[in-house]
Amino acid sequence: MIYNTYFFETEDVFPRVIKIDGITNVRDCGGWKTTDKKRIRQGLLYRGSEMNLVGNHGIELTEEGRRVLVEEMMIKTDIDLRNDEEALHITESPIGNHVNYHRKTILGYMDMLKE
Repeated sequence: MIYNTYFFETEDVFPRVIKIDGITNVRDCGGWKTTDKKRIRQGLLYRGSEMNLVGNHGIELTEEGRRVLVEEMMIKTDIDLRNDEEALHITESPIGNHVNYHRKTILGYMDMLKE
């Protein structure tokens, strides 16, 4: 029996921009160097815009966008970096309740505008 062996190398061209219906600015962080001079694997860590309507940004993850995140990108964890006001106090991922959702607030644009 013959087995095919497959491998890939992370491209030096990054970040890889990914089109997800209903949200913006989704990028694969693969290719970025780590502190120990290695590289993050492509298809492991992504970043993107908020996925639910906040203010008047007009951003809302669609069913097709949700399908791509779950079935094609196999997202298992959603780390939300917004504060409570920006996140509208949501308690689960807009992707779905089967995704691990964590909010870790960092200083954001909204916070910079406050006194």
